[in-house]
Amino acid sequence: MRVGRIYFTFYIFILLLSSCTLKEDKRQTAPGKPFSFDVPDVSELTIAKNDPKSGDSWTVRLQNTGGPDPTWQIASGPHGILDNLANTGYVNHLLDTLRTLRADLHTETTNGPIESFGLLPPVFYLEWRTNKADKAEQWRLKLGLPEGGKPFCIASAHAMADSAVLTCTGAAIKMLDILDSFTAVRHRALSTITSDDVEEIEIFYGNKKSVFFAQREGLDWTNRKHRRLKANIDAFLDGVTHTRIKEFVDDPDETLRLLDTLKKSRHQTIRLSGLKGMSVTIKSSKQSHELLATISNRPGAVFKLYPEAGRFLTRLPAQAPLPRQ
Repeated sequence: MRVGRIYFTFYIFILLLSSCTLKEDKRQTAPGKPFSFDVPDVSELTIAKNDPKSGDSWTVRLQNTGGPDPTWQIASGPHGILDNLANTGYVNHLLDTLRTLRADLHTETTNGPIESFGLLPPVFYLEWRTNKADKAEQWRLKLGLPEGGKPFCIASAHAMADSAVLTCTGAAIKMLDILDSFTAVRHRALSTITSDDVEEIEIFYGNKKSVFFAQREGLDWTNRKHRRLKANIDAFLDGVTHTRIKEFVDDPDETLRLLDTLKKSRHQTIRLSGLKGMSVTIKSSKQSHELLATISNRPGAVFKLYPEAGRFLTRLPAQAPLPRQ
């Protein structure tokens, strides 16, 4: 009898433990600030947009490269791409605003069919994964933007079930508004380095020898003989490193054609060198009213630039315009 009573007690304990475990697994994500994570721990982010008003519909999956200087790369997109560099600054800022997103339950405004809140399907669906101390977690956000109404969302944190329909506020809403197309996720600046990274500038015309050289010495720029240059090198360098991409060329056949055109045409090459052996080479040429460019650390791709970039990419620094006062 005593042994039977022990087994019975153990059996009841197991049932209670199982009940508690099941209850824990079915917990609903609570209102408030549903997302608590550290941005550097995010290894993957998926963004899906389905806007019935604009017809903009696409999905992109991003991956963090990790390492001492991590960047975000496009692992897959709505179509084939040749340049997979994402806008790392934007992605990190978006993730940071998700940490402060406020999601509140208002029963008087969130009773009704889910489609009435713009959540079937959601305008934005975000899913991201974090890895910290060998612990992987998954987070989800569904965001609806009904006509003339407040933003509504459904949040899911860790392994918990989706929340009820919540009203959402915070900077993350404005950050998502920036995504008017898939291109907004991409790295729109031609250069991946800043002016402060550059210690030397060298310019070539075609395959000729160097036609210009400048090196940073303290606050000044000097030539090979260490004589101070009068040209506004800082303005020239800022123009080069802030050049924006007008159009990404993702078609392989068009890319090969444009690369061949760039190779055969009269082009200017700018080589930027810096600390720790950093070196970036930009080649550019004006063809049929289009400014084409390649950059060595984004291999295999050619970019179409805005015409005003020619003020810096196709001239010597002495011809570069001075900054406006």
